This record gives sequence, structure tokens and C-alpha cells, in this order.
Amino acid sequence: MSGLLKNISANFVGQGWVALMGICFVPVYLKFIGVEGYGLVGFFLILSSALTLLDGGFGAAATREASVYGASSDEDKLRIILVLRSTEVIFWGVAFFCGLLIFLLAPFIVSHWLDVDVSKVESVTRVIRIMAGAILLQFPVPFYYGCFIGLQRQVLLNVYSSFFATVRSAGAALVLWLVSPSVESFFIWQCVVSLTTLLVIRVGVVRAVPGWSQSPVFSIYALKRLGHFATGMGVSNILSFALMQVDKIILSKLLSLRDFGYYMLAWTVGTIAFRLMSPIFNSYYPKMASHVELGEDGEVFRLLLRGSQLLSILVVPISLWIAIYSSDLLLFWTRDKEVAEVAAGPLSLIAIGTMFYSFMHMPYALQLARGRSKFSVWQNAVSLVFMAPLTYFLLVVYGLRGSGWPWLLMNVACVMIILPIVFSRLRVPGGMVWCSQVVVWPCLISFVVLWGGSILIAPLGSYKIFLSVIFLCLSFFLVVARFFILSLDWKKTRWRDVG
Repeated sequence: MSGLLKNISANFVGQGWVALMGICFVPVYLKFIGVEGYGLVGFFLILSSALTLLDGGFGAAATREASVYGASSDEDKLRIILVLRSTEVIFWGVAFFCGLLIFLLAPFIVSHWLDVDVSKVESVTRVIRIMAGAILLQFPVPFYYGCFIGLQRQVLLNVYSSFFATVRSAGAALVLWLVSPSVESFFIWQCVVSLTTLLVIRVGVVRAVPGWSQSPVFSIYALKRLGHFATGMGVSNILSFALMQVDKIILSKLLSLRDFGYYMLAWTVGTIAFRLMSPIFNSYYPKMASHVELGEDGEVFRLLLRGSQLLSILVVPISLWIAIYSSDLLLFWTRDKEVAEVAAGPLSLIAIGTMFYSFMHMPYALQLARGRSKFSVWQNAVSLVFMAPLTYFLLVVYGLRGSGWPWLLMNVACVMIILPIVFSRLRVPGGMVWCSQVVVWPCLISFVVLWGGSILIAPLGSYKIFLSVIFLCLSFFLVVARFFILSLDWKKTRWRDVG
């Protein structure tokens, strides 16, 4: 098995398992802590995402440095290790700063941001302070995961992530069941698992990089080498966060914790495809960076097309399936008719928006591989100018029913307007071929199969969700058949020639 295929397989299995752990225990959490409690979990996710911006782009820059470690000379390897260790110091410093800041601001957050009943202010303040510890311990983790990705040790990475995702999710359910059915217990368990994860993966990175312990701990001169790329990534990350989280920030301010919990349930299911994007991105990005370094543009463009096609195979059918069968899926998952009725509309919009978001993933990897982060900064800035007021307007006018539209409209606009500009600036050949292969054919095939299937099984009531899986599998098969050719003896597949 080739290194690329091994990494894709490991990432797909690992991320798939992490996604499964992330959703299968949610009904248990709802049973013990309720929709309001899950709203606090959603707020924790927002805080965690927001504070990742404080890495200043050094996380992505360090991953890029690690991706060329294996092909570097001994002298360059020592320099890369120094860059990684210096970046590690930055991450730990920011982690302690963030944890302390949230701990001190907990009363302000509860009284001035969240819509909390007066009788629950004290308990929610305690929860926010426990969140501070969990965020402190989680903040450095992406740096070490990024090192594994860059070093192409992705089998080991996915072993770690799968194991700790299981302990985190299943353990939280057991704690709520056997110890205390409270939000405080939930977040204390998150702290325990985050600390264990942090210690184990740091040891794994140190063992994977010979000479780590002998290198100096910090060098400002080593970090200066990352300057332009890290700065561009830092600004891009800030804007990217704003685009990804602006709806949830506005919702957390204007909605009650209960309604916000409904939205976060829809977001959890609607963005499940994120877990399908990461395996492809994490496998192809280091390869693309290596070929860019060698000046092999033809191979870079081939990887761009193949990676994008694989993303479409994985993301398009599942996203359209979630969108079309949103109400049935929520009812089957939560066994709660109110949740299914309230969250189904936002879920459909979020799922389709996530599908369009996936189409931008591999072109973004190409930008990073070429060190061209400036354009993504402008893209995110322009998108944010429209996203924030649109979210506020739709929320005020339509309430929760309109909350999913901004995410969908923004990503559709990016694919239709921004993507052609990116291809032009990066001189990507065959843009129309890419569009037809990656966007048009997978969407057309999957929509016809899944929508047609929904009409056929509509009278079958509660059995619809089970029968819909048949049409999901059929759409997967037909999209795969559009991209691959299988030999007559069923032993070998190859990519279909797209001219």
C-alpha cells in the first residue's frame, strides 16, 4: 500500500470513528443535562475555536515546516526542530494566558453575554471556570497533531485521536450516569481527558523527531523565518474563524440557551462532513507541499484534482442525504419530536452549506502548499463583510428558521465567485473540467438518487430512515463509478480519464 493511500485510509477510519464518538452519545448528554446544558457545550466549542486564533498562524506554519522534514538535510532538520520547539513554547504560553483570562472573565460572560436564568448564574459561572481549565489543556493539542500530519505519521495520529475520542465521549456518558448528572461533571471529565491526551501525544512527537530533546527550547530567530507565511495564516485564521463562528456568536447572544442548544444540535449533525474532509486534506496537503518544493507542477495539479474528487465522493452524498432526510434523521437520533421539528430546517441548510464548503478545501491546500495565504485573507475579509449583517438580519426577521441560510449562501458564493479567481491566480489548468468533475456530476447524481428515493419511500412512515440508507449507498456507488474504472476481475481500480 502506498504511503498516500495508507495515510488516507488511516485518516478516514480515524476521523470517521472520532465523528461517530462525537454524535452517538449526544442523546445521552441530552437525557442528563438537557438542551440548555448542551447549549453550554456549544458555547465551549465556540470559545475553543475562538482561542485557536491566538496561535498567530504559527501552527499552520509549523505543520508546513514538519512536512519537509523528511526530505531535508541534517542541517536543515536541526533548524526545523528548533522552529517546532519554539512554536511549542508559543502555544503553551498562549494556553496559560487563555485559561487564566476565561477563568477571571467567567462572571462577566454569564451576566453580559449568555441568556441565563438568575437562579442558575452561580452554577453556570462555575461551569465557565471549569471550561477555562479544559481550554488551557486543549489549546496545545492541535500543534502536536499538526506535527504528526506534517511528518506523515498519520496512522499513529489516528490511533491516538480515535482512542482519546472514545475515552472522552463514552467516559463523559458514564460520568453523567454513574457519578453526577451535571454539566460541571461533564467538563471536569473533559479536563482529565485533555490532560492525558496532551501528555501522551507530546511524548509521541518527541519520539518521532530524533534530536528534539537536544535542541534549544526557544529561538526568536527561528520564528522570524516563518514571518510572512505565519502572519498571513494568522490573519486568515482570524477571518476564517469569524466566518465559521459568527452565526453561533450572534445566536449565543440573542437566543436563550435552549434555542441555542437546538441550533448546536443541527450544527453537530450538519457539519459531520468536516470529519470526512480532514482525512483527504491531511493526506494530500503534505504531498502537495513536497511537490511544490520540487517544482513538479504537473503532479501538484493532478493531486489537486484527485483529492477534490475523493472529497466529493465522501462529502456530497452524505451531505445531501442529511439535508433531504433531516427531520427523520433527528427523530431517529434523539427520539424527540420537538427536537426534530425545531432543528430540521437549520440542519438541511447547514448540511448543504457544508457540502459547498468542502469544494474549497483542496484549492485552499494548494494555496498553503505554495505559501500563498494572502488571497485567502482577502477572501475571508470580503465574505465576513456580508456574513455578519446577513446573519443578524435573518435571525431577527426569521428567528431560528433563518439561522442556517447565511452559512449556505456564503459557501455557494465562494464556490461560484471566489474559486474561479483562485484558479486564475494560481494558474490552475482545466478549471471547467475540475468544476464538472468535482461539483456538477457528484451533486447531480446524488440529488437525483436521494430526492427520487425520498418520494418513493414517503408513505412508509417510521421505516423511511432505514430505507434511505439504501439510496445513500446507491448514490455513493454511482458517484464512485463516475470517477473510477473497475477491472473485470474486481481486483484493481484506476481513475477514469477526464481529459
